[in-house]
Amino acid sequence: MNIACSTTVGYKQELESVLHSIQENGFSTVDLLAIHGWAHINPEDLADQGEAGYDRITDLLTRYQLTPIALNIGTRTDLHDRAPEAIASRKREMQAMIQLMNKLSVSIAVIQPRARDASRPYADVVRDCAATWKEMQAIAVPSGVELALELHVFSPFEMLDQARALIELVPDLKVVYDPSHLVMQGVPLRETEWLMDRSIYVHLRDAAYGHMQTRLGQGSVDFEWIFHALRRRSYSGPVSIEYLQDDQYDAFEDVRRLKTMVEQGLFHT
Repeated sequence: MNIACSTTVGYKQELESVLHSIQENGFSTVDLLAIHGWAHINPEDLADQGEAGYDRITDLLTRYQLTPIALNIGTRTDLHDRAPEAIASRKREMQAMIQLMNKLSVSIAVIQPRARDASRPYADVVRDCAATWKEMQAIAVPSGVELALELHVFSPFEMLDQARALIELVPDLKVVYDPSHLVMQGVPLRETEWLMDRSIYVHLRDAAYGHMQTRLGQGSVDFEWIFHALRRRSYSGPVSIEYLQDDQYDAFEDVRRLKTMVEQGLFHT
């Protein structure tokens, strides 16, 4: 099992800086953010740069002796945007991201659904998201890349019933198991267990009602229960420690502690 550090831990920094810090904190694997308008790789820019962009990222990973195990992708357009220009630009960005992943031998693409659309009936939004998902699968699957949806607060898929609505239209949907976005909305942790049956990737950090992130041990995420539930399923996929950079404390302190907990909780019964 690979335990990676997400570049979220330095989302305010340049990619080279955060990769250096991740290496210095004892990691050999990394989860890369590629989210338009945030960090660290802009899919639109990568599509424009082509080989030069791929080479820059490859060189940085080689320099800091880090192996990427997943890319966390957010395209410029929302998943529900079906305007012809949006479809064309999203396909172009996804093709660039898949090409990068193939060069890096990365097989998991975490997809951020981006923003909600409150202007239309929710059933229409889900239908359009499903159409987009199938288009992205058509690009990814032939290249050996699996897509996994991350349920994300403030997106069309932030709650369990919304995930089920998409699954009705995309029965083979895979997801990322990240309890923080659900815990912060007051969803009891045990109600999230069924997501593990569809999970090909796990993101972990502590969280509490109203707070997407807390210091480790100060939130309400029951890591022992999570480890037990994953062991029951013989989960052997990758895990990413996804603490966000925080100006009030060194997030790497909690990253290191949680990495040790994952190693003990999933490697030792």
